[in-house]
Amino acid sequence: MRKTASRYFLCFICIIVSTSTQGQELGILIQNGPQDRRLNIVLLSEGYTATELDAFRVTAQQIVENLFGEEPFLSYRQYFNAYTISIASNESGADIPSENVEVDTAFDATFGSSGISRLLTVRGSKVSNVLLDHFPNWDIVLVVVNTDRYGGSGGGYAVTSTNTNAFEI
Repeated sequence: MRKTASRYFLCFICIIVSTSTQGQELGILIQNGPQDRRLNIVLLSEGYTATELDAFRVTAQQIVENLFGEEPFLSYRQYFNAYTISIASNESGADIPSENVEVDTAFDATFGSSGISRLLTVRGSKVSNVLLDHFPNWDIVLVVVNTDRYGGSGGGYAVTSTNTNAFEI
């Protein structure tokens, strides 16, 4: 009996290690069905150090709860899955070139793109690489940047700051 329990424990540890490599961890916020039969939302952390990743998970949960608390998402919640990919950055926040602020983050988040002060962007190729490695079945991606400065952007990957007003966007 102990050998069987030990084998299950070892398998459990292997699963955890396989989903957590180099500070990158896949988490489940909502799972309503198989990935190939649901719209899969993936929230990625940006500008969170390793010690701040718990705060990202809390923020990601709040974002998803806000999203699915409003129509039409409220009525269609069962057709979605939501996941997180937690990625540790070397430093917190985002670059603000107009203020000579430069931080070392996983996706090079930057305010002031194209000369627009609140336009917050990330390097799409870096986001693509993480998605290909950890969750290629994504449908919607939101990069959550660890800064309370208001900003965000759309495009191939949506980007938002953690400013409480940004949740309304």
